[in-house]
Amino acid sequence: MTENRDIWVYVETDQGKIVKSSLELFTPALEMTGKTGGQVTAVILGSNIEEAAKTLGQYGAGKVIAARTGEYCPEAYTAAMAQLINKYKPDAVMFSATANAKDFVSKLACRIKTGVTANCTELSIDPETGLISWMMPAPGGIVATILCEKTRPQMGTVCRGIFKAPVPDESREAEVIFEDTDAVPSTQIRRLAKEIIKAEKSIEDAGIIVAGGYGARPEGFVLLEQLADALGGVVAASRAAVDADWIAADRMVGQSGKVVHPKLYIACGISGALQHIVGVAADCVVAINNDPRAPIFEIADYGIVGSIFDVVPALIEEVRKAKG
Repeated sequence: MTENRDIWVYVETDQGKIVKSSLELFTPALEMTGKTGGQVTAVILGSNIEEAAKTLGQYGAGKVIAARTGEYCPEAYTAAMAQLINKYKPDAVMFSATANAKDFVSKLACRIKTGVTANCTELSIDPETGLISWMMPAPGGIVATILCEKTRPQMGTVCRGIFKAPVPDESREAEVIFEDTDAVPSTQIRRLAKEIIKAEKSIEDAGIIVAGGYGARPEGFVLLEQLADALGGVVAASRAAVDADWIAADRMVGQSGKVVHPKLYIACGISGALQHIVGVAADCVVAINNDPRAPIFEIADYGIVGSIFDVVPALIEEVRKAKG
């Protein structure tokens, strides 16, 4: 379909600073272009992006395309990316599965008439054709492989934390091209105010996580908070608990949430669906569930069959005793 084997990495920014998960995409992008002979190009949008753009060569970008689009606005970002793609015609574009990227990438796919695969956890490429296999967990415990054979560019979002960002090499530099786009925010949608609320403890940085699922029920999360406090950890949840509005969405672990890397992960009332498990990269997993056949026990280092309303209070008591 195309001889162009260049892969774009969309680099998201927040107030001029690079969003960390965007850098993780350079690892699979470099691996794939190494097989096809293509080049990795970083694309960065936003305001005050000049300094950030200069650093992207350190992570393996052969070229950087930058556009001063201002603060995030889905209409403006969709229009800008569409213009850049139509001009340069990359073979593939990769996005980190952040809230903003997922907000506008579907609009972008419609605009340029191609497909997009969401929440990928693994990627591979055909060296001859450049066709990417976008792999993602699917219902029923299977991993679906999605191909975009008939349209270009191929596009997908990649779950955060799946790949590690390359170690930056300060001796490497990339050509930086600043493009002017006529993308402007919609006159019908205006930001009247912006408030940034930072959680006291992020689940992505936590060493100990106590996570609850649908089996924890709303009242169970009170116990999980107590256990997390006793251990010096934080509370997280599966999608089912978030969808039930028992806990904030920024605490969701899994394919649609965040990938976490704690030393200890205590799963309470979580069945262990594949969509959740792909987000758990813990040194030690402890599962508490009253169903002995729950899939969570298959990946747990330690399993306790029982009600969390019996087990968790006993754990809290023991931890407090140990602390004196």
